[in-house]
Amino acid sequence: MSKRRGSITRSSNTKTLTVDCPEGKKVAGGGGSTSVTTGQIALFESRPVDGDTWQVSAAENNSVSGNWTLTVYATCIS
Repeated sequence: MSKRRGSITRSSNTKTLTVDCPEGKKVAGGGGSTSVTTGQIALFESRPVDGDTWQVSAAENNSVSGNWTLTVYATCIS
């Protein structure tokens, strides 16, 4: 089992990010988090896209000034 992680930082209202497992591994699960923890951001999608990719989307509930980060995690198995 291995874990993969990716992140994106910018000021857009909505962000979507995917993380791919290494070649020959399958995605067993995943999730995401944001750098804003005050309830201003909502994760509205966290799902496998295909057999080796996990996708997470998040959006602002209220306007967030400046940049915020979406981080995506994928758990990969052989």
